[in-house]
Amino acid sequence: IFLLRNTAWSIRHCFEIFTSRYSYTRFLGRSLVDQPIQLSLLLAQNELMWPPKDEIEMGQHVMVVPKRRLNSFRRNPLYSNVDAEEGGGDFLAHFASNNKYSLMVDLLDQEKLPGVPPVEERYSFPLPAPGVEHDQYTNAGTCWCNDKQIHCMPKYHVIGVHKAGSKSLMRYLAGNPGLAHSPHVEDPVRWLTDSTLATEEKKCNELREKDKAKPHYHGYPDPIYINQHETSRALSTCSFTDYTLLHGKFTTNEGFCFDGKVPMKGVQKPLFDEMVIWEHGSSKVRGVGLPDLFHRLQPSARMLITIRDAVDVFYSAYNHFGEFGNTAKSPEHFHAFARDLTRIWAEAGCTVANFRTCLPPEFVQGGSWLSRALYSEHLPLWLDSFGCSQIHLFDVSVDPYEEVQRLYDFMGTPDNRAAFNVTRATYRVQEVTKQYSTGSNALNKNSYGSMLDDTRVQLEDFYLPYNRDLCDLIEVHECLRVPLFERYCQ
Repeated sequence: IFLLRNTAWSIRHCFEIFTSRYSYTRFLGRSLVDQPIQLSLLLAQNELMWPPKDEIEMGQHVMVVPKRRLNSFRRNPLYSNVDAEEGGGDFLAHFASNNKYSLMVDLLDQEKLPGVPPVEERYSFPLPAPGVEHDQYTNAGTCWCNDKQIHCMPKYHVIGVHKAGSKSLMRYLAGNPGLAHSPHVEDPVRWLTDSTLATEEKKCNELREKDKAKPHYHGYPDPIYINQHETSRALSTCSFTDYTLLHGKFTTNEGFCFDGKVPMKGVQKPLFDEMVIWEHGSSKVRGVGLPDLFHRLQPSARMLITIRDAVDVFYSAYNHFGEFGNTAKSPEHFHAFARDLTRIWAEAGCTVANFRTCLPPEFVQGGSWLSRALYSEHLPLWLDSFGCSQIHLFDVSVDPYEEVQRLYDFMGTPDNRAAFNVTRATYRVQEVTKQYSTGSNALNKNSYGSMLDDTRVQLEDFYLPYNRDLCDLIEVHECLRVPLFERYCQ
């Protein structure tokens, strides 16, 4: 929370806050003891008067009213003009967000104000990870010992693109006996993106208390994580320590160190995992871009990224995630939805970095589906931090057997037999797909109606300038020379 003086800068900044859909409260207290009195901008709507009509008790320094009546809240953009007509007064900027620290650091940095902590002191995890100096001794990744338990950051991370074949990629990786992995998938690693939800934080604390109360093998705690669904392997690790402890358990049968050292024989298989962080690539985490922060944490990391035709990614996400109340999903509904979304996106000048505030609320989720395949905006962010030698694109548009062979070669675990075995099912699904006219394909569990031809043309026109930008990128970055991108440039 920031106390801001009554200056032109303060007022301008607070207006920027509420037009960005953050929350702020008007500060009306004058002689204050301890916590200042906060009144929300319910005042701007004349829903409260000063003093409030329904006050219970009011003293020189304290006012008591019904619970939650004066809480700050997210402003509806429709009322911004009314809010802007508010007079002066002192303001208290309150960030109604899960990543308050990031917003505060951004504010201090943006306005060139003093007090920004050094990068190394901003996070709940060390930079770099403790095992970085030992990377050369293990193929598994970045591993170290802490209180006789092995901690590891896997060497390879599947970071996206969701609905572009990431599940197939995970299945291909799991089928290589030369690789190791946790049985869990789709970890949002909110401790890394600084986007922890209050409900998840509460659940994590509850699970940690239960873990402390139960007996443990050798007396050491278990990693704490939340299962996203009861029947799903998807999880959310509660902290950096929980994340590294979880993956450390899969380096050996027991996950323990000997004589304070990581047993090298047990960590020679490369570890891989799946992180749901693709859409956070343009985000700043406490003042540092996510790809840069990841590189500071684990400089030797390798990123695995699936790519698929952009239009198909959007349509697949719509069918998988879309919820529109009483309106049923259909090719016709998708056509109208895509038409309106792309028009607003273009008119408002939206990007992968700002679409959450650029788009109207009812289109933000659709903006997520639309933007995830804007490869020319996403990929440079990761290439600036890791470079081509540490990034591998898995092109699901080409022959799966050859592409899996190329994947295994990149990971240093070539295995033609494993590549054949893991792709047999994909070939069978492709044969079935050719026989039936549906939206089903080798990458999807569900079937849905085929997209209208007019919709595809409309979306190809939208993606065209972004795909053309890839042509310049592949001239500079050899790792981007994959068949899908080369077809975009023909």
